[in-house]
Amino acid sequence: MPVHNARRYVARAIRSVRRQTVHDWELLIFDDGSSDGSRDILQRCASRDARIRLFLNEHKGYVTWLNEGLRQARGTLWARMDADDVALPRRFEKQVAYLRQHPDCVVVGTDAMQVDAGGWPMGRLRVPLAHEEIEALLLEGRGEALCHPAAMFRRDALVSVGGYRKECELAEDVDVYLRLAEVGRLANVPDVLLRYRRHFTSVTASRQTEHGEALRRGLQSAYRRRGVPPPAEEPLRLRRQVRDATRQEVRRYWIQQALQAGHVWTARKHALWLVIESQGSRAALHLLRNALLSERAPTVAWLKRWRRRLLGARSATPPVPGERT
Repeated sequence: MPVHNARRYVARAIRSVRRQTVHDWELLIFDDGSSDGSRDILQRCASRDARIRLFLNEHKGYVTWLNEGLRQARGTLWARMDADDVALPRRFEKQVAYLRQHPDCVVVGTDAMQVDAGGWPMGRLRVPLAHEEIEALLLEGRGEALCHPAAMFRRDALVSVGGYRKECELAEDVDVYLRLAEVGRLANVPDVLLRYRRHFTSVTASRQTEHGEALRRGLQSAYRRRGVPPPAEEPLRLRRQVRDATRQEVRRYWIQQALQAGHVWTARKHALWLVIESQGSRAALHLLRNALLSERAPTVAWLKRWRRRLLGARSATPPVPGERT
């Protein structure tokens, strides 16, 4: 678990590891030069559980500490965890069982429930199960095909491919998965085992241009190793990532995602913030209206069903004899 200025979330992330149904683990925490008080929280947590090994460092970027974690780890299985996410209690149990049952698998991920900074649900991240589909999506630059903070690896396989590459930092997950796909199989279990936090200070939201460039380097390297030419056109997702998404664009995406998943109150919260941030723009007001009148809202859905039944009953009422129609 690399940590950099995650004071708001890190205690809960650590607590979620301590609450796993599997108890034979060690948690390696690498503080990456935090300056917001995170270190005090980490030191308190480490003092309460001997299974937590804490390393306090200067700021070097989290790929440095992922590779250091590979060197320091004593277990044969190696799991990723971010400082702002929450692992559900049976995460380790189900992933360990899968790896024991599938010796050819080198990394297994899971579905995740995406939540906002306050923990409000925004929708389930559903991931493919089969190796071939996962690899194909990764070759398109779609790293969410195997959610990195929910991944568990065979440590010897990860070491054998050279660990993480610094030149691909910000897209190091796609790069390492594609190298692992050349020595074993990739998989996911179809269970939600992680609460995956989305917020404006996360890497994917705040450093899109750098992420796109790192992703391009990783994909070009993967195509060369496979001896196949890269696609004539970069994947649409990669083209979108080369430019920085504005705060309002990110919030619009969250609103639409929450509405599609039926999390109406989350959509309403972010739609209201969007109206405030955009000073009442027409597009923001339209999204707020959609959120308030969503068919998935229980009250709105009940009122609309009641109205349809009432109109249907009226249309079915037979006319009174002699009454003009």
